[in-house]
Amino acid sequence: MDEKYFAKKIEQKWQQKWAESGAFEAELGGEKPKFYQLEMLPYPSGNLHMGHVRNYSAGDALAWYKRLRGFNVLHPIGWDSFGQPAEDAAVKRGVNPRQWTEDNIVTMQGQLRRLGVSYDWRRQMFAIARSTTSGTSGSFSRCTTWTSRTKGYSSELVPARPGGPV
Repeated sequence: MDEKYFAKKIEQKWQQKWAESGAFEAELGGEKPKFYQLEMLPYPSGNLHMGHVRNYSAGDALAWYKRLRGFNVLHPIGWDSFGQPAEDAAVKRGVNPRQWTEDNIVTMQGQLRRLGVSYDWRRQMFAIARSTTSGTSGSFSRCTTWTSRTKGYSSELVPARPGGPV
């Protein structure tokens, strides 16, 4: 056995196998007990840093533990892309905030994938500002649609109240 650990080669191999097999995809229904794991949503205002790695690796360890204990784990990722940090970073650089934010989301997705975090990438949540059918807007009012996909998991998301705090 080779004593050297070639991270790039080994990590790519296993991440590809996990992606092809759907290893981290939560299934609707089924007999397994359900577990919902959600860490904070990152602001897509730049690249990931060690604080992100610490936060997401701790949550990932719990998600892995629960999967290994027989749970059907819903472990999504999302982007807090409606907020001052992302806009301030774009303005500081003289670029369009929307384009800056979307580019950073793509970059951060790649960084998190390379870290091997066990997200169900089919279930990304984008907290953005746009009007809803009721005429309200706000970052977490987008959770209404997303919540319907998480039905049956042990967590509850409540949409923002019109005119109320998020």
